[in-house]
Order: sequence, then structure tokens, then C-alpha cells
Amino acid sequence: MPQVQDKLSDNFVYQGEQGKDGTEVEASPEEGVLLQEQYGNTHQYVAASYVKFLEMAGARVVPIFVNKDKAYFEHLMDQINGVLMPGGGTPLIESKYAKAASLILDIAIQKNKNGIYFPVWGTCLSFEKLITYFNGDKSLDWESHCDVDDVSLPLNFTIHSISKESRMFRDVEDDMIEILSKENVTANYHRVCLTVDTFEKTKNLTDHLKMISSNTYGGIRFVSTIEHRKYPIYGTQWHPEKNQFEWVIKEDLGHINHNQSAILVGQYFGNFLVSESRKNEQTFKNKTEEINSLIYNFSENLVYSSKGGKSSFNEIYQMNFNLILLIFGFFISVSYQLNDRPILGVLLQETETQTDQYVATSYVKFVEMAGARAVPIFVNREQKYYEKILNKINGILIPGGATPLLGSKYYAAAEKVLDIAVRMNQNGNYFPIWGTCLGFEIIIAYFDGTHQLDWVTKCHIMDYSLPINLTTKNILDKSRLFRNAKPNIIEILSKQNVTPNYHDRCITIETFEKNKNLTDNLKLLSTNDFDGIRFVSTVEHQRYPFYGTQWHPEKNQFEWGTDFEEGHLNHNHSAILIGQYIGNFLVNESRKNRQSFNNLTEEVNSLFSNYNHYRLYTEKLGNSPYNEVYQFPISFRPSSTLKNNYNE
Repeated sequence: MPQVQDKLSDNFVYQGEQGKDGTEVEASPEEGVLLQEQYGNTHQYVAASYVKFLEMAGARVVPIFVNKDKAYFEHLMDQINGVLMPGGGTPLIESKYAKAASLILDIAIQKNKNGIYFPVWGTCLSFEKLITYFNGDKSLDWESHCDVDDVSLPLNFTIHSISKESRMFRDVEDDMIEILSKENVTANYHRVCLTVDTFEKTKNLTDHLKMISSNTYGGIRFVSTIEHRKYPIYGTQWHPEKNQFEWVIKEDLGHINHNQSAILVGQYFGNFLVSESRKNEQTFKNKTEEINSLIYNFSENLVYSSKGGKSSFNEIYQMNFNLILLIFGFFISVSYQLNDRPILGVLLQETETQTDQYVATSYVKFVEMAGARAVPIFVNREQKYYEKILNKINGILIPGGATPLLGSKYYAAAEKVLDIAVRMNQNGNYFPIWGTCLGFEIIIAYFDGTHQLDWVTKCHIMDYSLPINLTTKNILDKSRLFRNAKPNIIEILSKQNVTPNYHDRCITIETFEKNKNLTDNLKLLSTNDFDGIRFVSTVEHQRYPFYGTQWHPEKNQFEWGTDFEEGHLNHNHSAILIGQYIGNFLVNESRKNRQSFNNLTEEVNSLFSNYNHYRLYTEKLGNSPYNEVYQFPISFRPSSTLKNNYNE
């Protein structure tokens, strides 16, 4: 392990700042995620939750394979902006994972020594790898046995002034410290610990690492959060990614906390890590190498591993070693018992050729990042299909796209969904609907009620991110969507270019205000001005939990706009916070609905995770505005092994 000096304190810009030359910090970070071998050494894998954890904070992900030489790691780490080393069950010293992790740490430390800010994060097993590495990387004599498996705990902070003594918490708000200190929001899945006593007596560790938090369980007081004293290297013995993205279905497990506080904790740490990676300005040498390196290339290797009840991970990317060598180159105020396992439906739409139906994966990831799971809602189906599925899920997202607004299979399906949802809400069953862009226009068309498009004004606003003009504070304070927004969210929305617009149609404010059908049903929350046209950009229903944005809250995180020459998607930290705010709001609305599937098998068979083989990396083809889509035949029916009583 190299001996290094701290050359970073005066050399690096931080979140929201500019470099000394006036350039912004990296707005499109790409983070490496290390794989590890499975038992038997025939495959290497990583849980998809780690990928989603980074994506929700605005990064794209590059898999880092084990069983490679040092040149591979050096080459890759010259082009990415940080590394996440995940948890797992692989040996800490004599394993392909262990050797790869040591090489990554060697290279990252050397980079930081040379003045290149390069963050590394280790979770659970990789927290243990950090301990092993900084203790000399030869012995596990620091280990104590502790069976802290499937237990969520609060943290005991061990430093007196968090904001002054820790990079990880220097910008933290008091409510986050309150959550972390008092609520069971850190998911622990480990059988070894580093005790506080051992840590404090081990000079190699105290020289390099700062203990940020500890926990006590089963009579053992152990270290739970660390950061390096000099460099952006961080570790948690617990799992910040599980609150959002793991839904353990094994009978002996299931103590992961998916409530609102737990979701905020996961987002805080994801945002922190990606904000650290934004301080690194490295890029790939060319677009081709970048595209060929991203995790999207390996959708065929995405396995729905929890379905058989044999895995603690919902999904994993699983690669054969040899294969890699070949490939790489509105409701009255009510007190609700919240649902901590919400499932939203995402509506598909037909392609231009009418032969297929599709949805961008960004909409699925958008609800997943806020702690929900997603099921596809297919078009071209009979009324009873929609009746049955809407009585099992907790809300619907109607996405954007390019399908005809009237007369399409997409509109017919959306109209059925809205009819059912209105009836459900009238009967006291809280059921939210969100419409984005074309979905927003569906909501306008539906409540206009004329089955005409007289309200449409042509406006070509393609690939522009804008601030929004929020309506009066009195209206916002009464709005479900914005009444609980913190001042920084309102400030960002009002002043920064964080709402991506991709549409050829608008409804002007004048048209909206003259349309009694619309004003009786919908409340105008924001407007925009573009090219002389003043149009409606955000609405919510006067009574029911229906919402619509003409802009795309999902794109800031999950789309990278390579099909557009302008490239005006904003991926900075402020834009990411807006995506997360809207995603969290939608999923929190769905938590007020407590419907569920008839049984676990039906639930599992309904999720998007069953359909990874219908997932296409469309960005790579160069002919799509989406990074990835799920694409199915227009008359698609699930296979016999996946049939549910609403799908038969």
C-alpha cells in the first residue's frame, strides 16, 4: 500500500462550485461498479441495486470485471469518475474480487496523491475490504464474529462535529441526522465486524481512517461508517442501496425498511457519492468506447434472481468469465396507513409501425429510485384486463412518447385507466395517476372531454431544459404537489434549467383559462414562455391525485440525449434533486393505496424484471431519443409460466 500525502485540500472544487478556469464540475459522471465471482468461479456478478443506486443520483454505470490485469484497471480508471465496490460473499484476500479491489485502491490512492480527485466507496463486504487493505492487506485478524444479518438499525455517530469533521456529512441537514440517529434505516447483512475496540487499537487503521459511526448489536459494538482521513474513500458496513432497490422474498428474511425516511437515506448517500464523482473531470477518449463500456450492453445478462427464492438480490448482472473476454472491447386531508411496498403500473404505447409496443426504461427506473416497483400495463387489451390490474397495483404512470394523441391504442388504454381511476377515487380508494409530456396531454384531452384537439397549439420545444414559472404562493401552498417542497426545490425549479421539454404541442394559458371543463377539473401550477408562446407546464386535479407535467422529470437522471444535436439535458446536482423530488412525491402518493396482488407468486410474475430479454439498448443504435426501452409485440401475452389471473 503506497504512502501518500494530502495534496487535495486546496485543489478541488466542490458541489455547486466552478473550477478555477470557470468550468463546471462534471455534470455527466460515469461510475465504475466492481463485479465479483460467484461460488464455483464460472461467473462474475453484481446486484442491479448498486447500478440503480448510482443511476438515481445522476451517474451512468460501467461494469468493472475481475480476473483482469493491472493495465485494464489503469486504462478504465483513467476514463471513469469513481468506483463503487459492492457487498457480497467473496473471500477478502484470496479471490479474484479481492485482487481487483486491491488494484483499484492502489490506483485510486495514486491518483489522489497526484492531485486527481478520485472517489471510492465500499459497501458491506467492500467496507471489510477497505479495513483489510488499510491494515496491510494480508490478514483478517481484525475480524470479530457478529451475526447482524437482515437487521435495520439507526447509527450512533462517533464524531462531535459532523459538519466540520466529516466530508460525508458536512452538507447534511438536521432532519437527515435525526433520521439516521433514531430510525431503523441502515440495512445490515453481515456476519463479521470490526469492533470499536479493535479499530482504536490498530494504528494502521486509525492513521488512515476516521470512524464516523458505530452500532451495538448482540453485545458487540462495531464500526459502521468510515471515511479516509485524506482522500475521498468511504465505507459503510450497512447497505444504503437496499432501502430502494431490494425486496427480499426469502421467508427467513425481509427486514429492509422501505418507508419514506429510509428512501431519503438511500438518496442522500447516492447523491453524496455521485457528487464526489462530479469532482473528477476524466472522460472516455471517444463516444464509441464510452457507449460500449456502459452496463446497458449487458441487459441480456440481467437475471431476476429473487424469483426462485434462492437469492437475497432482486436482480443481478451475471456474466460468464469467458463471455466477458469476448464482449468487452386531490383528496381531503386523511391519515393513511402507508404502504411500504408500493407497485406502480407504467403504460406502454405502440410504435410507429404498429407492430410493437414499448416504454423507455427511464420511467421504470424513475419509480424504482423512489422505492417502488413497476409492472408493465400493455395496450391493445380488453376492459377486464385494466379493471383487474388496477385493483392490484397502487398507481399508474402514463409516459411520454410520440403516439397519436387520439385514435391510438395508447389513448384507448389510457382512457380506460383514467375511467377506472376516477371511479376508484370517487369510491374513496386513493389511486394516483401521473402523466408526463404525452401523458400530460392525455390528461388534458381526457378532462377536456370533447374528443377533439381544439385546445392544441403547435409549439416546437424540443431538447430544451427550462425553469418553470410557478403560480402564486397561495395556490402552491394549497397544492398537493408543491406544498411540502423545501425552499431549495422551489428555488431550483424557479431559476434553473432543470425541466426538460420535448414536445410539439402546447396548451396555452389563454386556452386553458377559457375551457370550463379543464378549469373545473384541473389546477394550473406552473407555466412557461418559449418563442412567444406562454403555455401550461404543470397541473394537478382539483379533487383527485392526478398530476401532469408537460416536461420530463425522469430524463435528468436516466436519459442522456445522444440522438439530439443540442444535448440540453441537465444532469447537474440540482437537476437530479428535482427528478428525485418528483419521483418521491409520486411514489409517496402511491403509498396511500394499500391494494396488493393476491399472492407473492402473482406479484413476482407481474414485474418488469421478468422481461429483461425484451430490453433494448437503443442509444447504441443511434436512432432513438431513449437510452433503453422495453419493446414487446403489439399483441403480446405473457408466457404460460408468467400468467396471472388478470393476464389470462
